[in-house]
Amino acid sequence: MRLLPPLAFAATILLLLPFAPVAQAQVLGEEHRTEEEIEHEFVQTRTCDPDGLIQSPCSFDQQPLPIQWNSNTVRYVINEMGSQQLHPDDDHLTDELKHSIIESFETWNEQECSAYEMVYDGTTTERFPGFDTDIDPEDNINLVVFRDDDWPHPHYHAVALTTVTFRPSNGEVLSADIEINTAQFEFTDSDDDVAIDLRNTMTHEVGHFLGLDHSPNHTATMYFTAAEGETHKRELHDADIAGLCHIYPEGDEPNLPDGTNGAGTDGGNRDDNGRCSLSGQGPDQGLIMVILFTLAAICLRRRRGK
Repeated sequence: MRLLPPLAFAATILLLLPFAPVAQAQVLGEEHRTEEEIEHEFVQTRTCDPDGLIQSPCSFDQQPLPIQWNSNTVRYVINEMGSQQLHPDDDHLTDELKHSIIESFETWNEQECSAYEMVYDGTTTERFPGFDTDIDPEDNINLVVFRDDDWPHPHYHAVALTTVTFRPSNGEVLSADIEINTAQFEFTDSDDDVAIDLRNTMTHEVGHFLGLDHSPNHTATMYFTAAEGETHKRELHDADIAGLCHIYPEGDEPNLPDGTNGAGTDGGNRDDNGRCSLSGQGPDQGLIMVILFTLAAICLRRRRGK
């Protein structure tokens, strides 16, 4: 059983067009960021937003804790179908497409100041994102999937969407999944005639995958806007590297406090800071899904022939 989010927030990266008015930056307020975040221009995703402007607002007495994985090694898989929009002659994941996705993760992995590593773990038939409480936590997967046929998120008219499941009580990330909206938008996977560049998009999404929010620096990979044909987000800015190495420094293993009072992954601690489901519904109120999506649909070029 795949869980739906009891609460969610959306973080967008807008297409930047000439002569268009500049949108207000979708960045956590400076008063809620640490001195290091302000100095180095990165933002770590929080469990809630005190102002309620960029994600779900904090509930009464809830602290906006930074989120991160509780391990320096995280595995991910790619749906075996790949994308027929990007490679119309192949009905399975091509080596070229697999390489582009892996390269987007490797861009973050290769930073020497961090011990964190995201490891490719093969392909899967799974197509649905989210954290499944009915199976062993270790059996949950972190998925990359292309949505060629339809986009199943009508409320998030986005080009790409990353779903991160974490504990509000301690910020521990439990799973992360990336969906690419190839059903509605034209992606390219080369340096020629670039439309929406896959690696430019994926590298930004991987930043959300590991726990980063949008940067206030307009040249950073984690900035919230991008121009059509843009490719510079394939490489990390100093702000992105500073964020990665702050969360997962070389030589340190994450050691988050137990957010379940020893009750296991699916909780039991219903009255702690995990009170993020204001409705009180859902099979696990100790979990919350954060929707981070990039490249909002406005002004973006549609797929040819659609």
